[in-house]
Amino acid sequence: MKDILSKKKKFTDIETISLTEGCSAVLTNKLPPKLKDPRSFTVTPQTRPISFDQIWYATG
Repeated sequence: MKDILSKKKKFTDIETISLTEGCSAVLTNKLPPKLKDPRSFTVTPQTRPISFDQIWYATG
């Protein structure tokens, strides 16, 4: 189906083609939602005071 939609393949005979969610979205002009980057992360700030011992331990 992807080849037909990108015009890399032409119809030759009557064919049965299974539609995936991505192909269906292209045909109905609805794009699937963009997912977040799974490799990204957030660092939450600490709200408690940190002693100097913890700072030296954290920095190596």
